[in-house]
Amino acid sequence: MVEPRKRKSGTVYRVRRDRDGGLTATFENQGAANLQDALWGRWGARIPLLADREPTLPVTLRAVLLSRDTVDLTDDLLARLLSFQPTAGVARTSHDTLTVGEYIIEVFMPKWQAGTLPGGTSNPLAKKTVKEMKRGLNKIVFELEYEYDAKDNKLLDDDGNTKAVWGSSAIAWTSLENVRSGDILRLDARVRAERIGLEVWRKVRGFLLQMFEYAALDTESGYGEELRNPVAVVKAPPQSKPNARAAYLPMVFEGICTDFLELAAMADAGVRRVRGYDPGTPGGVPVPPTAERGFQAADLVELLALTSGRPAELLGATGRSVDVTRPGYLHIYQRNIDGEIVPGTKSAAYPEKWALLLGRSQETVARLSRASGPDGLLLPFPGTTRPWTEDEYERWQQTYFGPIARACGLGKDSDDPYSLRHFYATIRVAAGHVPQYIEASMGSSLATTTYNSIFRDLERLGKIGSYDIKAELAEARAQALADLEVRLKRRGLPMPKLSS
Repeated sequence: MVEPRKRKSGTVYRVRRDRDGGLTATFENQGAANLQDALWGRWGARIPLLADREPTLPVTLRAVLLSRDTVDLTDDLLARLLSFQPTAGVARTSHDTLTVGEYIIEVFMPKWQAGTLPGGTSNPLAKKTVKEMKRGLNKIVFELEYEYDAKDNKLLDDDGNTKAVWGSSAIAWTSLENVRSGDILRLDARVRAERIGLEVWRKVRGFLLQMFEYAALDTESGYGEELRNPVAVVKAPPQSKPNARAAYLPMVFEGICTDFLELAAMADAGVRRVRGYDPGTPGGVPVPPTAERGFQAADLVELLALTSGRPAELLGATGRSVDVTRPGYLHIYQRNIDGEIVPGTKSAAYPEKWALLLGRSQETVARLSRASGPDGLLLPFPGTTRPWTEDEYERWQQTYFGPIARACGLGKDSDDPYSLRHFYATIRVAAGHVPQYIEASMGSSLATTTYNSIFRDLERLGKIGSYDIKAELAEARAQALADLEVRLKRRGLPMPKLSS
């Protein structure tokens, strides 16, 4: 639907396609608005936002897009659809042409990190946001290629910096004035290939859009009229509604735990992938170099699901987090930020919290505390006493957790161990615990908003208030271990010895 709206500056045209996911846009050009409305009606959110000027689509392309016939909506077709912007008006000589990568590093990044945004607005940015942006840019814009030694550690140069080069096909090598919407579409495809989280991609996309707008306005650096041509960016993916969480039942995370135990048993037996032989691991992941890595991963998955701790909080917990004066609770008051232990939790409203331990997690944290001592980490990097670094955690997440979680049916949240907290919320909601107590354990004020749909799911299953946490977890654990025993028997391997 196209709605004309009168404004002091003239008439604008509002496009609304609520049925297809709340697609809305405002145009000054009526032809562009009508075409956007027709394309959204035919293809929905797969068509990005058009440029706000007179449509210049070829008649044949318009006919294809609006045809009743089934058409594969390829990146090339989308690139043509978005290629409304004129080419650069002034040719630049080779010596004064900056690439996208050079512009980000030399011109924009220093100002952005200092808090100067396009238009002169000053806004101090959080350190974590800067790190997330750099990580996303490195993966999809620079496509950094690192050098590793035999132990999978990154090599350093003489100055102590990580050895890395830009990928040969990276958009970072593209001259700034030659960037087109097709390049942004290819970046969007790389996001899926590199398994970058949608929230990080939203920030990176916003940064890139700011960069191109800044280039168009930054006359002091010599970028003037020829770049007054911001790139049309792919429409951001719709964010999850705050009440859209489904119930997460224990058998799924128990399956993930026992898959890591299977990997531990395989590592202990010396099973390895060799030429012409595939050991058929859970999720197709590599066998870890030591059994300890499999056992620790199983402990981490268990604690994420049964203690409500966030990954950084659990990887920063020490033996002192297990307070004998408060049995049944885990004291969370610090977290791991890229190998550095800092005070506080992620939530400023909960600088510390006492998390109720569910199921066998009380025995698990007691065992880890005895092994670590009061000042040692409960979950150090395997084979060491030091904290995990961010790169090490991401490699584990992408190489091991993601494939195994998908194979166990975790669904859309498979690539993020953080989502295991939803098991904790589900179990306590099902048991009829007071929402404010759940929020206090989770360090979040979202139990009555983000998780309110869980109430409906569990009510439909007849489990609200009647859920026996201890019995349900014990049943799921027993079934998962029985399945594991069958799988190991087929491999001719013994059951791993489970610590108590």
